Amino acid sequence: MGYLLLAINEEFLSYQGEGEMAGTRMYFVRTQGCDVGCHFCDTKFTWKPEDQTVSEKSIVKRARASGAEWVCITGGEPLLQNLVNLIDKLYKANLFVMIETSGVEWSDLVKRFHFVCCSPKDLFTTKDYKLDEHFLTYANEMKCVVTKDSDIDFYLKLLEGYGGIKTFQPVDNNPAIVKIIANRNLPDWHCRIQQQKFMEVR
Repeated sequence: MGYLLLAINEEFLSYQGEGEMAGTRMYFVRTQGCDVGCHFCDTKFTWKPEDQTVSEKSIVKRARASGAEWVCITGGEPLLQNLVNLIDKLYKANLFVMIETSGVEWSDLVKRFHFVCCSPKDLFTTKDYKLDEHFLTYANEMKCVVTKDSDIDFYLKLLEGYGGIKTFQPVDNNPAIVKIIANRNLPDWHCRIQQQKFMEVR
């Protein structure tokens, strides 16, 4: 199969700032297009779909040249696009690949990523989207944005029986939300902020 074109918003080298992989040097590939519509989204510039104009071959070339061992496919919502060929080529380039997804779109490709970070958006979507249950089996980490106390109860029910890494992320790094999370005293959950905002990197 030859290379395809993808709708890509931006590519850059930085440190992962969120979740279990925080602090890892990564080459980020941010896809264009998302209709989940979370009010707190900090990448709203990716919401509008655009034409597919970026070649997979050029993405792989830049990822290899970055010197990073990891590539993070993020968005937008990456699984709106066909990433199969891109992942094949990145693996052939001996790169590790993770994906950040809202979990509203499922593809068997998810099974092939080295690390899957799923951030359920059932509480915040402008449409009737729900977490696809496949992610309860195949996501390495569930990273759950908390805006208020009742959000925690929702996630505890949603992820009952989930055996992966469970992370609460206080919206906008809000200290008041951190205290709400801490007061719950849930030892099987992590609380992690968006480190990149303090590091002043993307």
